[in-house]
Parts: sequence; structure tokens; C-alpha cells
Amino acid sequence: PMEQFRQRVIASCHLGPMGADETQAYIEHRLRKVGWDGVPGFEPAAFQRIHHWTGGTPRRVNLLCNRLLLAAYLASVSAIDASQRTATSLSRSCRSAISTPLPSA
Repeated sequence: PMEQFRQRVIASCHLGPMGADETQAYIEHRLRKVGWDGVPGFEPAAFQRIHHWTGGTPRRVNLLCNRLLLAAYLASVSAIDASQRTATSLSRSCRSAISTPLPSA
């Protein structure tokens, strides 16, 4: 079945992992495209934490950020940071999205 699929695909592209700065720029770009007005805000350390947990893989970044934003909304959190308090309040929703951090490169 996959071979038939590959035969029908004209072009394919593999996106490798992004660096920490690229991950932040990627998240901010996607948020701006949907009309993000800065709320909830992201602290710089939150971007570092997101990169750590996803390894910069775009699919994992998208999944984790979707869960983070939903959890922040449900918890009425106006800023997403990397503090223990925020991590604790959001972890139940987000840990299921990303089960373990990727090994450091």
C-alpha cells in the first residue's frame, strides 16, 4: 500500500529538526498567521522548554503547542513560561502529547 502511495506522489520533502531559535520563530510565525495578539504570551524559557521536549521536530512542536495553548486557555493562564508552577498546572494536558524528551544532540 505505501509503495502505491509513493508512486503517486510527485514530490516529497523531509523536514529535519529545527534549532531552538528556529523553533521559536516557527511558533511565533504560526501564531501570527492565525491572528495571535500576544495572549497568551510565551516567555523565552518556554520556547527553550518546547524545543527540549520536541527536539525541534515540526510535527511534535505543533502537537505540543496545540496542547499547551488549550491547557493555558482552560486554566485561564495569560502567560506560558517554563516555571515549575506553570509546568505543573499544564503538564497533565501536555505530557500525553509528548511522552519523553528527545536525547540531547
